[in-house]
Amino acid sequence: VEKEVGLRLDNEQMMIQQTKMAEMGEMLSIIAHQWKQPLNGIALITQEIREAYQHDELTDELMQEMVSQSLEQVEFLSRTIHDFRNFLRPSRAARPFCLAKAVNEVIRLLTPQFENERISVTSEFPEDTLIVGFGNEFRQMLFNLLNNSREAILSRLETEDFTPTIHIRIRRGENAFEMTVQDNGGGVPEELSSRIFEHHFTTKGDEGTGIGLYISKLIVERNFNGRITLENLDGGARFTLLLPYRSAL
Repeated sequence: VEKEVGLRLDNEQMMIQQTKMAEMGEMLSIIAHQWKQPLNGIALITQEIREAYQHDELTDELMQEMVSQSLEQVEFLSRTIHDFRNFLRPSRAARPFCLAKAVNEVIRLLTPQFENERISVTSEFPEDTLIVGFGNEFRQMLFNLLNNSREAILSRLETEDFTPTIHIRIRRGENAFEMTVQDNGGGVPEELSSRIFEHHFTTKGDEGTGIGLYISKLIVERNFNGRITLENLDGGARFTLLLPYRSAL
């Protein structure tokens, strides 16, 4: 029995990692979009330095200012790669991590895409959101949920005019954090909502794989001993997660 349980857990962990790899294309697209502005900024700074030099206007103060601006852009590029690398690296063991910080890291990766599509993302956290668990798997799970909300919103925008919003809230309970991810993407048809977390079930036809929400449920239940549910609200849907404080020990 122990051997079978071990094999099952290994297979589930492998599936989670395979899902990460499948998301790499989308992540790379996000990063490419996120890099455009700072790279363009560095190019403009370089041109400014050259023009100032050619017109004998390159003072020490101007050079220092240009160098400082360039380093800020380089730091932004470096941080993006750091976030991307952390997202792909599987967690080796349960460790303390800050839920709010992990949420903000995922939002930062998706911000250029959300801004381009005019989707507003807001968040609400308590002061202390320290939990013991698998931080990278949590980020992957949240990435799946936000991407699911984004796709629902874009689908609704094809036929309706509204202000797209996603709101993330974390609250402290007696034994667990309650986290909600709420959007106004139209919700899930009632006849399909009970199957939304099933393996390979999708509402997107040929465009969907039906694995993102299944993996998210797997991560919450297996890696955090938690629970995830979905409910329809007026004009949208809300995912609710219960994450015990020391769930992964």
